[in-house]
Amino acid sequence: MNRSHQACENSAFCESVYGFKKSIMSGFIPSVPGKSESDFEVSAGSKLAGYRRFFGVLRVVRKTDGRLLFPFDGAPDLGPYPTKDEALAAAQVYGEHIVEHDLARPEL
Repeated sequence: MNRSHQACENSAFCESVYGFKKSIMSGFIPSVPGKSESDFEVSAGSKLAGYRRFFGVLRVVRKTDGRLLFPFDGAPDLGPYPTKDEALAAAQVYGEHIVEHDLARPEL
């Protein structure tokens, strides 16, 4: 143990500083709510999952803090739809819905 660490060992201030450094190194990023639609990245697409069974594929990220809003664990499937265009439209509408709701009540 070096001398500076040894001197701070019994100090509450030094313990809080080391705790703060540890939280930075652990990758903690504070949540920052979006203020407009431009603060979100919405990627929509579709995938084929059998004969005339198309599913929407969606990814929504809040750019202010990098938080992935969709898909999440237990997220619903977007489909099936009979056409690729319907699956894509469903994904786009659902993405807009997520952005609107996060702007109104941010998930922090």
